Amino acid sequence: MIVKERTIPLKIKVGEALLRRFPNDQLFREELQEELDKRWAGYRGEQSLDHYLNLLDEKKFLIFHDLNLPWGDYTFQIDTLLLSPHLAIIIEVKNMAGTLFFDQVFHQLIRTNENGKEEGFADPITQASLHELQLKQFLEKYNLPKVPIEYAVVICNKYSILKTNPGHRRIFQKVFKAPRLMNRIHDLEMQYPKEVLSSKELRKISRFLLKKNTPPRKLFLDRYLISKKQLKTGIHCPSCFHIPMNRIKRQWHCPACNTFSKDAHIYSLYDYFLLIDSKITIQQFREFAHLKSRDAASRLLTSTNFPSTGTTKDRYYHAPSNFYRE
Repeated sequence: MIVKERTIPLKIKVGEALLRRFPNDQLFREELQEELDKRWAGYRGEQSLDHYLNLLDEKKFLIFHDLNLPWGDYTFQIDTLLLSPHLAIIIEVKNMAGTLFFDQVFHQLIRTNENGKEEGFADPITQASLHELQLKQFLEKYNLPKVPIEYAVVICNKYSILKTNPGHRRIFQKVFKAPRLMNRIHDLEMQYPKEVLSSKELRKISRFLLKKNTPPRKLFLDRYLISKKQLKTGIHCPSCFHIPMNRIKRQWHCPACNTFSKDAHIYSLYDYFLLIDSKITIQQFREFAHLKSRDAASRLLTSTNFPSTGTTKDRYYHAPSNFYRE
């Protein structure tokens, strides 16, 4: 049973919003676009894994996608967690093309593309084993029932070639292509035949994982911006993303593609909530949207039906309660 659905990660949502409102710095825009392309590729790889996860017995396994759990001042992120009465399985997903050499001497991943260019990456095996330790200590910290924890690094790109150092082929029990996932899960079920968690304990752990899921918020901003004042303001066009649109006869008009929209401000408010603050006043919205009239700003904010707090004069409008959930 899927307990936490797979949705577009907050990292991608923030990155897309930042790209729309990024200052005119071509070098950093290209770097940010490359980062987003990698994250989209990773997300599509995770989606492709669903074909195999759907084959699991939903009565046996609880499935959590994209968990972000607190770890001191930070969080650690698990692509997919499978939880059963017998064990927990951490799945680290990689969607990478080319020849992937899992270097077990220097603990790194080296990718060679079709042009022969080599790139170095952090070792996903080390990363997944660290997540195993972190999850174990997380459960201990909050006095949750103990459960054996295993991990797997699943490569979703069917054209990639996996290699490692001579004498280290045993790592391919942990690293494998997506079609082998079900066989590996079956092997682990045979390895852990004893039920260690009751139905009540499973529900307890499940509720606690959802409660503690804490999507990261800073993400790209500190890396690419000195100040949020650098962000472009104005309503962006939902068709071509031009900024700003103009307010004409109670509609938004894009001078770049001639699109008219009645609700374009809602999408720009999402950008505001992702990049600037989780709440906004009428005056702040008026300035952000380049509106001349306070009454127009008030009317548009009220029409969103977003939750609000405070008096008429000092009212804040907030992002919807589920807005930041992944």
